[in-house]
Amino acid sequence: SNLHSIPTDCPQREKRGWMGDAQWTSRETSLNFRAADFYQNFARTFADTQAVGCKQVESGSAMGPRPAVYECCSVKNPSFGCDWHGVNDSFKDDAGSMPDVVPYSRKPYGGWPGDPTWGIATVEIPYQSWTVSGDKVALFEAYAAAKAFGEFLLRHADPPGGLIRFGYYGDWLALEATDTQAVSAFSQTIAIKRLAEMARELGHIEDAGRYGNLSKALTAAWHARHFDAAKGQYAGGSQTGYAMALYLDAPPTPELKKAAADALAKDLGLRGPAYGGVGSRIVFQALARSGRLDAALKLATRVDFPSLGYMLAEGPGTIWETWDARDKFDGSLNHPMYCGGIGAFMYEVAGLSLEHRHDQPALRISAEAAELAGSAEGSVGVVGGALRWSWRWR
Repeated sequence: SNLHSIPTDCPQREKRGWMGDAQWTSRETSLNFRAADFYQNFARTFADTQAVGCKQVESGSAMGPRPAVYECCSVKNPSFGCDWHGVNDSFKDDAGSMPDVVPYSRKPYGGWPGDPTWGIATVEIPYQSWTVSGDKVALFEAYAAAKAFGEFLLRHADPPGGLIRFGYYGDWLALEATDTQAVSAFSQTIAIKRLAEMARELGHIEDAGRYGNLSKALTAAWHARHFDAAKGQYAGGSQTGYAMALYLDAPPTPELKKAAADALAKDLGLRGPAYGGVGSRIVFQALARSGRLDAALKLATRVDFPSLGYMLAEGPGTIWETWDARDKFDGSLNHPMYCGGIGAFMYEVAGLSLEHRHDQPALRISAEAAELAGSAEGSVGVVGGALRWSWRWR
């Protein structure tokens, strides 16, 4: 109900292509459906939108009709989604930038340049679609726009070529705050890492080397900037802070990595999820790849408040916009945002390898997952039909 030529945020209210929801759920959607053509079309819209660009409009109301040109964020006409903290030119150099919503419409629906975590959909969606489908033609088409966005982020970093500081939404709709700068820099680092892999696959050797080196440098810089050695915490000690560190593999020693994973697992066990959109996409993989698959499975099977199981039990059978959407007058009860991480994670628990492609099926069943889960079955589309499998721990 949230796929209508573009991925939308909800079917009953805005029905818009918010890029955060779209990128967080792109891997899950690619695994659940033959979505390569769908995402190829959406990526073409990225490129079209980026090519048109936007212009700062110094007069008129932000709530009025869309001007003759797409309206950039303007210091003289501020609106929802626009933020200039951490940049020194008010985005006058906006080449390669992307809005929060594609296709772009009018304010107040997001900013342009948008929040980096929303904008990296330009990179993340083609990347995730390719890693599942193996479609290099679509990857080739999407690369120029993805690279242009990555370069936009690097030019607006502090210092240039380092980590960015600007952002607006942060870990959207979380129950606890996470430093927005840490979230934005995390998203930038992930985008540059993806670009390195995309460039390598396409044979862009120089880009692959440059982005590969940059991703390592940015990961080290992220740890240096957002780890509090005195407290032993990442990004203020929030669940998303720890999850970002583990997903990046930022802790420089095994001891720090274990401490971060254990801290995250303990907090989740005590309180349940307090993370928002960013955390929901990465927390399961962060735990599982850091030696705490047990905590990831416990989180996935929770049914008390707050949890995905609680949402399903309370109805109407879909995932909500916020953990407490039933208590909010305008809260959507049909939002894909929180599904992206658990959807992809359950395929991994069942045994689908991260190296799986539609044209190169690959299974890798974990002994730890088998012992903890007991049994599993799965099915994914492959060239010529479907791959189905099941197993049981004895």
